[in-house]
Amino acid sequence: MEGEKMADKIDLNRLKTHKESQNKDEFNKILSEFLPELKKLTSHKLRQWEVQGVIPRDTYSADEIIDDVYIKIFDEFHDSLIDERNLKVKMLAVSRELLNNIKEKHSGQRISVEKLIAEEMKELEENYTVDSEGELILMEDLEDISYDTHDKEDIILLQNEHFEDLAESFDLTEEELSDEKKLKIGKIYSSLPELSRSIVDHYVFVNLSTVQIAEIHNITEEDVKWIIGRVKDRLKIFTE
Repeated sequence: MEGEKMADKIDLNRLKTHKESQNKDEFNKILSEFLPELKKLTSHKLRQWEVQGVIPRDTYSADEIIDDVYIKIFDEFHDSLIDERNLKVKMLAVSRELLNNIKEKHSGQRISVEKLIAEEMKELEENYTVDSEGELILMEDLEDISYDTHDKEDIILLQNEHFEDLAESFDLTEEELSDEKKLKIGKIYSSLPELSRSIVDHYVFVNLSTVQIAEIHNITEEDVKWIIGRVKDRLKIFTE
C-alpha cells in the first residue's frame, strides 16, 4: 500500500519536471492516469444535457473537453498542484467551468451562484412522495384531484451502471435493487435541480469530500452538506 502511495507521489512530482521541459504528452499521460473518473463525470453531464435538450446531440465530446482541461492545467501549473487533493479539485473545477460555458452558450443565460443556490435550496425544501405508480410528486399535489401522473414525460438522467454507485453512496443497498426501485431512484435523481445534481455527481462518482465539492462549485461546505442531506431524505422515500 505504501509503495502504491509513493508511486503516486513520484508521478505527481514528475508533473513539474514535464512542465519545465514542456513535455505536454508525458504531462497529460500522468493527468489521465491520475483522475480516470473525470471522463466518466464529463460524459455523464453531456448526456444529461443532451437528453434534456439543453445542448444539441453529438456536438460535444468528453474527450475534447478533457483535452481542454489538460491544456489549462498545463498552462496554469504550479507547485501546489503536486498535492493530490489540490490537483483533483483544480481539474474538476476546470471541467465544470468548461461545461458551464457550453451550457451558457446555448442557453444565453448566466446566473450567479448566489441566486442559483438560493433557488435550489427553496426547491429542495419542498416535500415529495412517490405514488403507487412510482411517480415523484409534491405532497401538496396529492390533494389536487386534477393531478394526472401521465401528463408528464419521464426523463431519467441515470444510466444503468450509475444506480448501484448512487444507492451505495446514500446507504440504500440493504436489498438488491429491483427494477421498480431503480425507476424510483432515477426519477428522484432526475428531479433534482441542476446544481444539486452536480453536487451529487461529485459526491457519488468521484467520492469527494464536502470541502472539495464546495470549492469546485464555489459555495460553502454547509450548503453542500445541506443539499446532500436533503437528497438523502428524498432517496429514502422509495424505501417507505
